[in-house]
Amino acid sequence: MKKFLIKVTTSVISYGLLALLIYGSLTESASLVGVAAAAYWVIVVLGLCVGMLILIVSYVIPGEKDEQKKLKLLAIIQDSVKKRNPILRGISWIFFITIIALLAYSGWVFTAVSYALSALIVKFMFSIARGNVSEITA
Repeated sequence: MKKFLIKVTTSVISYGLLALLIYGSLTESASLVGVAAAAYWVIVVLGLCVGMLILIVSYVIPGEKDEQKKLKLLAIIQDSVKKRNPILRGISWIFFITIIALLAYSGWVFTAVSYALSALIVKFMFSIARGNVSEITA
């Protein structure tokens, strides 16, 4: 139930933020786009921190001596870096491109570039962590 509520909350926030960005861009409301851009800066910073944390933990797991703690960390990392089905990945890429295009269209080009680079870096970190986890489980 806890995971479900977290997923619903993050989905509502991300869709709401995208809707705010779309509405602000279409109505040319600089204040609404500014709020959305500030929120995307928070997402950039949090994404990089979480990505780095997951990557570090994926390297630390093999050295963990306590087997129960090792399995718990492994389960957390596996849940974080698992691949979604192709339809959801396609939808997330469409949202990703839409966010970047709308930020750039609204004049927040540096924010759009920073968001794109940080998202790709986080995807790369998750890919490395996924490889580390698959080596541990194999």
